[in-house]
Amino acid sequence: MHLNSELLFKKYALSHFHPHTKVLEVGPDAHPTTYQRIVNDPTLGWETLDINPSSHSTYLAKSDYAFPLHDESFDVVISGQTIEHVKKIWIWIKEVARVCKRGGIVITINPV
Repeated sequence: MHLNSELLFKKYALSHFHPHTKVLEVGPDAHPTTYQRIVNDPTLGWETLDINPSSHSTYLAKSDYAFPLHDESFDVVISGQTIEHVKKIWIWIKEVARVCKRGGIVITINPV
């Protein structure tokens, strides 16, 4: 995790995490994830999705563009250091938005 990404998260994203929020992190870096440790709220339903098989991910995506999740499942969808690896961002972001609840928030962070 890039230090700049942590700083951006703390400055712009941290305030969007409220108790009992259902969160999906796309492309987690660890278990628990860096963002999850920063938020440090055990009431959150924090789930993860990755394209690479991992015993720590909640869900395994079949591709960058097909998540095995129902529409409008999460209050917050976050990804860090992921978008720069996606070839067709315009398709990927539609899938990210699809699993975010209406009125929810999508947060993407990438190193600058």
